[in-house]
Amino acid sequence: MHLTLQPPPTAITQAIVSNFSGVRRQEIIASHGNHLELLRPDPQTGKISTSFQQMSLDDKFYETFGKSDAHCIVPGQFLAVDPKGRIVTISAMEKAKLVYILNRDAAANLTISSPLETHKNAAIIHHIVGLDMLTYYELDLGLNHVLASSDKYDGPSGVLVCCEDHIIYRHMDAPQHRIPIHRLKGAFFFLVQNEDGDLFKVTIEHEEEEVKAMKMKYFDTVLAASSQCILKLPISDYLYQFQKLGDDNEPEFSSTMYPSFGMSDPTDHYPLLLNILPNSDTPQIFTACGRGTLAVEESVNPYDSYIILSFVNGTLVLSIGETIEEVQDTGFLSSALTLAVQQIGADALLQVHPSGIFVVALSSAELVYFESDLEGQLNEYQDRKAMGSTVLALSIGEVPEGRQRTSAVGCEDQTVLTLETLSLQALTAPPSSICIMEMMDFSITKVEPVMFVNIGLQNGVLLRTVLDRHSYSIQRQPAILALSFTPLIFDNFDYAWSFSAELSPEGLIGIAGSTLWCIPQLGTKLKEDSIPLSITPRKFITHPSNHYFYLIEGDHRVIGNDAAAKKLAELRNQGKDIDDKVLELPQEVFGKPSGTWGSAKRIIDPIEAKTVAYIPLDGNEAAFSLAVVPFSARNDDLHLVVGTAADTLVSPRSCSSGFLRTYQFTDASVTDDGAGLELLHKTETDDVPLALMAFQGRLAAGVGKALRIYDIGKEKLLRKVENKGFASAIISLHTQESVSYVVYKAPENRLLVFAADNQPRWVSAVTMVDYNTVAVGDRFDNILVNRLDPKVTDQVDDDPTAPHKTKMIAHFHIGDLVTSFHKVAMVARGREILLYTCLHGTVGILVPFVSKEDVDFISTLEQHMRQENSSLVGRDHLARGYYTPVKTVIDGDLCEAFARLPTSKQSSIATVISELDEYQLLKEPLT
Repeated sequence: MHLTLQPPPTAITQAIVSNFSGVRRQEIIASHGNHLELLRPDPQTGKISTSFQQMSLDDKFYETFGKSDAHCIVPGQFLAVDPKGRIVTISAMEKAKLVYILNRDAAANLTISSPLETHKNAAIIHHIVGLDMLTYYELDLGLNHVLASSDKYDGPSGVLVCCEDHIIYRHMDAPQHRIPIHRLKGAFFFLVQNEDGDLFKVTIEHEEEEVKAMKMKYFDTVLAASSQCILKLPISDYLYQFQKLGDDNEPEFSSTMYPSFGMSDPTDHYPLLLNILPNSDTPQIFTACGRGTLAVEESVNPYDSYIILSFVNGTLVLSIGETIEEVQDTGFLSSALTLAVQQIGADALLQVHPSGIFVVALSSAELVYFESDLEGQLNEYQDRKAMGSTVLALSIGEVPEGRQRTSAVGCEDQTVLTLETLSLQALTAPPSSICIMEMMDFSITKVEPVMFVNIGLQNGVLLRTVLDRHSYSIQRQPAILALSFTPLIFDNFDYAWSFSAELSPEGLIGIAGSTLWCIPQLGTKLKEDSIPLSITPRKFITHPSNHYFYLIEGDHRVIGNDAAAKKLAELRNQGKDIDDKVLELPQEVFGKPSGTWGSAKRIIDPIEAKTVAYIPLDGNEAAFSLAVVPFSARNDDLHLVVGTAADTLVSPRSCSSGFLRTYQFTDASVTDDGAGLELLHKTETDDVPLALMAFQGRLAAGVGKALRIYDIGKEKLLRKVENKGFASAIISLHTQESVSYVVYKAPENRLLVFAADNQPRWVSAVTMVDYNTVAVGDRFDNILVNRLDPKVTDQVDDDPTAPHKTKMIAHFHIGDLVTSFHKVAMVARGREILLYTCLHGTVGILVPFVSKEDVDFISTLEQHMRQENSSLVGRDHLARGYYTPVKTVIDGDLCEAFARLPTSKQSSIATVISELDEYQLLKEPLT
């Protein structure tokens, strides 16, 4: 069964601004790959909040345009709409494009025409865009003829094409204009952003419809973003604001500054100016992530200000800011036990202690009611109400305008009483807490929220009853029970409260024993902590006998610290002016300057969440792989081998030289083994070493298209055997030919390929499930499990050259590119699962079933959920996949949607499943 632990993907791939929900306000639809999210900015403050996700969208029209499977020749990869909303074009990555004409019928319902094919052979599509081509017609009364006129226009048409280091203006009937993007600070317009975060203002200079020049100037520098949306909102502290439109004295560059409008030699690169800018009882997942895309700073403080902790003999007040610290001058009585605390009005806090104000329940089983007047003074009602039993819990609901007050009291005699109507509800155990709250429940009404009385019992049961809006009496409707549970990360809370701070806007704070815990965000399955890195991590591994992580970092078009210092020294020697303010910009926000390669090795202590050692690589050398290897020639002593390459070109991949760096673990202290590294030697290779792993006391290395085995020597690693006959290896993560099974024949010292996948795949991650089974993730968002017949493994010694094929036993499309696979047991003595991570932040698991009863039960539930929870785009849940439909994998996320169904629908599905289970039991023979 497939489950995602962290849905949806955190990365936003695209965002658009429009009006989607019918209200007259700007809204943003953000795409998270396989999820849609509607963001609604507040017109007063500019604060952006999530309105709903894709499950709340209504389907208006379905149009079948290709097979259910996703292929590179089936349209759907790219979509474009013309500015007037008249036509829609969908395109595949190769060849195929379809155009639909949109109209509305007499009832204003959307209609769509049959597709018009615009295929083009031998074409790779990178992007499509819609243009508004306006054509005006004039009627010549003398000739009684209609002629096309070009006297009127709505600005110059055309397309801006953003290339590496250049922007090009293209039009079918006009000269092209090209201008380089200079990396320096320095009617209508366009804002474009490069990968460093620099914003440029691009303008088109034209006369009538003829474009004369394309101009560009520096605008600003912000965090690099995947999409930009310009909103019409008042001044806000939550969003970037336009202070000016770039009409200053910054240098401006025009396409007329270059021969043939910059198109004389499109391959010529103009010179660019430098702009320097372990062991735990709790299951944990460590992931290496690149920098995020966008963060919005806030100057207004709409968050909580204090945390009040009550002890047996006193009260502690903590102030919430950049840090949480104790404060003294708060006016609270710190020497007494605090029984309750509540904010009253805008600037007043109420403390209840044994010798002070006691708001509702006295030890004599009486209720006392206080109410705050317009001046903020508390006034006590004279009448006190005797309950007849000790009060254990109480709650006062919010008072909407025009309605009366609602309150409920839970007593020791296992009853709950509403004070306004004296409606009584019997319980099965004494209550521990009560909360009156309005909540949406579509099974009761779809018009307005329903008032619920939520009652927590001391036996761990949560009881929810409906409070009648008119009589404010408890209705005898079926209740919902929720058993108490043990959280995945935190201990059971003795007390909890909502918590809102800048780093945790919608969190929860609680006390477990003597420890104060904070859950940053409700609704998440994982607790996240981050360790800052300098550049993008590529891979990290653990040490078998210590708790350290060994990580390699690397980025292309980045200058390392030493290279940047040398470049600055050269510029200063040449008398160039260096802007020191630019050098002081924080690199974690604005990134590092463009250049060649920046790379380093890092040792991390995950328990202390700190870096133990940082070893940069110089000489334009970058790290691509690493492995911990116990070499048999050194008495199985552990060594760290790092694969690097110098002067590497990304496409086509090449390098001046590759290297295998062999390190010995050193002791930073007597008790800290492995906290340092000592370079033993450096072995040169003829290509980039992309994959390394330990193999029978030696090193197996995937170097380019060759698989090699190395042993350790005194001066360098010694190549023992090599196989150049295949373009991929099972240890290679970047391949076009899927997975190959290789056997090592020690007597002959040969590597032989004896089995392979039945079709080629672009593999992005792989792990061994067992001796004959491998789990694979490919670049088209698929997860599959391939198995080799055990008989083939037994016959390898007899005939290792016979071609054999694996069999695909499971397949599932997850909608995100898999970057890593791990077979782990998340709990002690627990069942092993397959854990994967994805490019956009998705973390998921594949859980094996061990009994047929479990498979039958979950499969039946999934079958019902496929009917109740249809796909947003109309696809069948079983028909997802690039190569094949879903095979022997149950969609656990779809089954989890059962909890969001109305109560009546849940009951009907549960009845069908229970009847099916009874039928299966009757079919089984008696034993």
